[in-house]
Amino acid sequence: MPEALVEPVSAAVVSLWRYPVKSMQGEEINSTVVTERGLLGDRAFALMDAEDGKTVTAKNPKKWPTMFKFRAAFVDSPTVPSVMPSVKITTPEGVTISSTESDLNEKLSQNLGRAVVFAGQPPEKPHLDEYWPEDVPGLPFSDHVTDENTLEGTFFDLAIIHILTTSTIDALRAAYPHGRFEARRFRPNIIIDTGTQGFAENAWIVRSDRAVSPLCHDNLAAERSAAGHRHSQDGSAAERGSCGRLCERRAQWDHQTGR
Repeated sequence: MPEALVEPVSAAVVSLWRYPVKSMQGEEINSTVVTERGLLGDRAFALMDAEDGKTVTAKNPKKWPTMFKFRAAFVDSPTVPSVMPSVKITTPEGVTISSTESDLNEKLSQNLGRAVVFAGQPPEKPHLDEYWPEDVPGLPFSDHVTDENTLEGTFFDLAIIHILTTSTIDALRAAYPHGRFEARRFRPNIIIDTGTQGFAENAWIVRSDRAVSPLCHDNLAAERSAAGHRHSQDGSAAERGSCGRLCERRAQWDHQTGR
């Protein structure tokens, strides 16, 4: 069946973001290269739980309550996928740690209160803990932790690129004026101003988008960043609506349940 025709729109990239270490805050960048693993350097590293081997994630704030308060940035911009520069990690207290330090794992473990290992190579079958908040309408669990498989060979949960439009942020603010909607809480990679109103991304679902990249196809609607919601103080039903867009290669998520 041929793809539905979509009226082209004029759009401008407002900002680009990458997150060198999974579940830590990231850095805004001026330019990037889109690879088969998303933006070059995005989620290049992660912390691994030394006890159970699971990927450390802000999706389980009961286990990792301060993870989302860390910030990571490359010392130098990466130029090739095979070699990642060192990373500067800033702790919640404002202390800077380099990924090249010999006692990096010890310092991170002490700060997090649990033994972790800084990793640049994902396990063969990565998985993580996900906490489901209590009494949130529409969720399959309440006050429960599940073991979730993630994308094989990466530190991504489900998709490799997250695109968000400014019109979506504006629409959410209009729908729930008492909420606090900031782009960084959605953890997008690319923020686009389409010059339109409403949830512009909904018209992009399940179609190739060569304007972004030949690698960016097989799209699906993205819920608000789970990590951001779990760590927000004013999470509302309006904030959990379908927004943004996740692009990924079909081969990488066919085995997933779609969540």
